[in-house]
Amino acid sequence: MGTIPASYLPKSHLGLFYTHAGNSIATGSARITASTGVVQLVRWQASQTITTGDTVSVTATYPIA
Repeated sequence: MGTIPASYLPKSHLGLFYTHAGNSIATGSARITASTGVVQLVRWQASQTITTGDTVSVTATYPIA
């Protein structure tokens, strides 16, 4: 899905963490790798599809320090 900039990454000892993902028609979850900032969508509502041009938002909350 994308990458979180290095200045916003948590300490890498957190490893992987999961967060909410969604848009106006569906919800799911995303996995974020703390050491690289890579965001991957891992679950989405089975009845909905994501197509080119759709926006999916991810809300990540964690300590930066």
